[in-house]
Amino acid sequence: MGRSRLYLIFLLCLFIMFAGSFPHEAVGDEVEEVVVTATRVETPVKEVGSSVTVITGDEMKKHGDRYLGDTLRRVAGISVTRSGGPGTLTSVYMRGLKSGNVLVLVNGVEVNDPSSISRDFDFGTLTVEDVERIEIIRGPQSVLYGSDAVGGVINIITKKGIKGRGYSLGVEYGSFETRSIQGSVRAGWSDSLLALTFSSHHTGGISVANASNGNDERDGFGKESITLNGETAINEHLRINFFGKYEETETDLDDYNNATFLFQDDLFYTQDLDRFTGKAEVSLDIFEGRFENIFGIMGTSTQRKLSDDPDSINPDWKRFSYWGKWRRVYYQGNYYLSDHLTLTGGIEAEEEKFFQDEQGSVFFKESISEKATRTESYFAQVLYASDFISGGAGARVDSHDRFGDELTYRLHASVNLGETGILLRASYGTGFKAPTLFQLYSKKYGDPNLKPEKTKGFDAGVEGDFLDGTLSGKFTWFYID
Repeated sequence: MGRSRLYLIFLLCLFIMFAGSFPHEAVGDEVEEVVVTATRVETPVKEVGSSVTVITGDEMKKHGDRYLGDTLRRVAGISVTRSGGPGTLTSVYMRGLKSGNVLVLVNGVEVNDPSSISRDFDFGTLTVEDVERIEIIRGPQSVLYGSDAVGGVINIITKKGIKGRGYSLGVEYGSFETRSIQGSVRAGWSDSLLALTFSSHHTGGISVANASNGNDERDGFGKESITLNGETAINEHLRINFFGKYEETETDLDDYNNATFLFQDDLFYTQDLDRFTGKAEVSLDIFEGRFENIFGIMGTSTQRKLSDDPDSINPDWKRFSYWGKWRRVYYQGNYYLSDHLTLTGGIEAEEEKFFQDEQGSVFFKESISEKATRTESYFAQVLYASDFISGGAGARVDSHDRFGDELTYRLHASVNLGETGILLRASYGTGFKAPTLFQLYSKKYGDPNLKPEKTKGFDAGVEGDFLDGTLSGKFTWFYID
C-alpha cells in the first residue's frame, strides 16, 4: 500500500507539471440536463417516463461527501446500511428490494461483484473524488441492462476531459489519524479530451465492535485509486473513447463471538480488495450522422482476500479468497429517423467467472474451483419525443446457458404541461435476476437447477412548481411484485 501511494503522489506531481503545456481555456460550460442511463442515448430528463435523480459533483462537494454511500443516503427511495467505520461493508437498497437487485455501473460498466453471494456491490470503499455526476433510474430496467436491474440502476459517471486545461490538488489531515491526498488533471487539445484522477486516503478509523464493551482497537482503512478517462475523434465520423479505473484497499475488521453473540476486537482480521474496471468503445456515424454504430468491450475484475492470524483475543485463523471476473462485448446502433423518433438496438455477449476458497483452523467450509456462465442478449427500443408528450417502448431477450431464454419489456411516457411547469411521468416494466454463481455452484448451499427471479413494476408521478411557485416537489407512487 505504501509503495502504491508514493507512485500516485509521483504521478500527480508529474501530470500537474505536464498540464502546463496545454493551452488554457475557461472551465465551467453549462451542462444540459440530460441522462444516458434511462435510454442508453442522451435524453433530456423531461422526456424520461421513469423516476430519475441526477446528483452532480458540485452537490456532493457542497455537502462535504467523501464516501458515495453518504451521497446516496439522501436520495428518496434509497436506504444505505454500513456495518462499521470507513471501508466496511456498505449496502444500498432501492424501493425496498435487496441490494443484489440494484445494478451499479461506472461509466456504463457493471461493477456488481460476481463472486459475492447475491452479486451485489459493496459501496464501502467508493469515494467521490473522481465522480462528475450520478444518474439514478428507479424501477425494472432489465430491457436495457439485463439481469440485476430489478429495483433500478445507479450509474456513476467519472470526470471527463475539458477543452484547455484544469488541474487540482488537495491535501487533508484530520482526527482519527485521517489523511488524504487527491488530484486531477483534465485537458483537451485538437479533437481529444483526457482526464486523470487519483487519490490516497487513510484513516485510523473507529472500532467496529462496540467500545462500551471494552473494544478499544481501532479498525483502520486505506485506499489508493487512479482513474483515466479519454476520448478522441479520428475524423468527423469515427470516435474512440476509453476508460479505466484501478483501486486497492485494506480494511481492518472485527469478528463475531459465537459465545457472547457480539462483535469483538480482532487485531489481525483484515480485508484486501483489488478492483479493475475498464471499457473501450469505437463509434462510427454514417448516413450523415443519422445512424450511430457503437462497438465495444468492457469488463471488471474484483479480488477480495480476508485473513485473520491468531491473537490473544481470537486463537483461530482464517483465510478467505474470492475472485470474480466479468466481461462483455457488444454492439449498439442508434438510428435517428427524425427529430422526434429514434430507434435503438443492440447485441451483447458476456461471461462471468468466480473462484472461492474458505479455510480455517476450526472449520473448512469449501473451495469452489473456477465456475462460469455465459449470456447472449438482444434488445430493441423505440423513442418518441415532442414538446407535449414523450416516451418509448422496448423489449429484450437474454439467452442464459443455464436456464435458457428470458423475455423482458418496458413502456414509459412523460407529459409536459407547458407553462404550468408540471411534468407527469409513468412507466411499466418487467425484470429478472439470474441465479448468481454462488447460488448455482456452492457445494453446501447451491442448486444448479435454480430459475431466475422475475419482477414487474409500475410507477407514476408528478413533479414541478405548485401554488404559484411557492412549492416545488416531486411525488411518485410505485408498485413492485
